[in-house]
Amino acid sequence: MYEWRKSEHWIEDKCETCGDTFKHRIKDNKHCCSEECARSSPTKKKHLSEFFTINNPMHNQESIDKIGKTKEERYGDSKYNNIEKCKQTMIEKYGVECSFNLPSSIKSNGKRITIPQRKLYEYVKTKYNDALLEHYLTDIHISVDIFIPSLNLVIEMLGDWWHCNPNKYKEDYWHKMIHKTAKEVWKKDIKRSAKILNANYKLSIVWESEVKNVVKNDLIESVINQSS
Repeated sequence: MYEWRKSEHWIEDKCETCGDTFKHRIKDNKHCCSEECARSSPTKKKHLSEFFTINNPMHNQESIDKIGKTKEERYGDSKYNNIEKCKQTMIEKYGVECSFNLPSSIKSNGKRITIPQRKLYEYVKTKYNDALLEHYLTDIHISVDIFIPSLNLVIEMLGDWWHCNPNKYKEDYWHKMIHKTAKEVWKKDIKRSAKILNANYKLSIVWESEVKNVVKNDLIESVINQSS
């Protein structure tokens, strides 16, 4: 009974992500003050690292043997690697032979393709068959959300929360996840946009909350016409 009562006690702790003081029950064993902080906490990163290490197929002997068998059947060598093909793919996609030559922001930006971004891309693709998703612009070392070569147009889909949509957030809003005010987030986005425009690309911005309307009402022309 004593241990149970003890586990129900509230204690003060410091959030390991933002440093703010917060309260939680002992039994909850929390490390962060909010869900937002928990997503980027050192503990979360450690757990994810351990999970992916354990579940990585290349740490599984059965998978390693299966890959080796496939290579043996196809190429006659269980350790076959087509280095030249890898280099060619890298040159075509990124303009360099090896990923070590890419900026660190490109190699490990941790970015994932969101559902709104994919929906917007699939819609744009029906209008422009050459549209590319997550295309890397080799001349300015930037990976953009959508690129239409025939129009030389970059379409960036900005998340309302991640990029602090001005229609929803004031400039002094503090973004706990990236430790910046909305104004600082906007400044960073403006700098990125300027780099794209200065390289003579056209640029259109579509906010996450606008995607549904653009797709539903077939507003591709509006997106193109508002490009800088």
